[in-house]
Amino acid sequence: QDRAAGVVVTAIRAALDRRFGAGSYTVVGAEAVSAKVGDELFKRIGQPALVGEILAGIVIGPSLLGLVEPDETLGHFAEWLETSPKTLRRLNRLRRRRSIHLGQKVILTFRKVRPEEFEQRRLEYHKALEDDFFENYEISKTIEHSIRRRESLWKLTQNVYEVPFWLVARYNPGLFEKGVNVGDKVIFPVVVPKEKNS
Repeated sequence: QDRAAGVVVTAIRAALDRRFGAGSYTVVGAEAVSAKVGDELFKRIGQPALVGEILAGIVIGPSLLGLVEPDETLGHFAEWLETSPKTLRRLNRLRRRRSIHLGQKVILTFRKVRPEEFEQRRLEYHKALEDDFFENYEISKTIEHSIRRRESLWKLTQNVYEVPFWLVARYNPGLFEKGVNVGDKVIFPVVVPKEKNS
């Protein structure tokens, strides 16, 4: 039965990948949904868990998990998805005033826009941030910083090196997804204002 379930999960995952494209997202497949809905429900009514897994994979519809990137808020996701922050809060079981954080996995709903449209809007937003930044600043050098106890990336970027999160992320691929520990090396770009031509 486990092998059969694995085949079904793989099939559902492949079908969603073909339709929406995996991209930078993790598909909300049968294994995730069934653990909370289908699997438990069908066990309680005495039916095979596999059936619940299949139905859960179908019912969930076009939903994907996205990682929160620097300078993104729940409001941004709602705007790009043409939905409401309230809907996203309900999907992710977020309390009213609780904000999302960098690297957090967020369930996204694609009922009104296609994933590629969402991604295009997201890219345009980040490109606008970068264009505005590089219009006024330039990179003079980089510094390799060894993380010490009680240091956080937020404090280092905002208070010590005074650079935006997205820029640090560019110099440290994968850093914000996995987090940092004491002793980890992080590259910080040093920025200086551009000289304006008179």
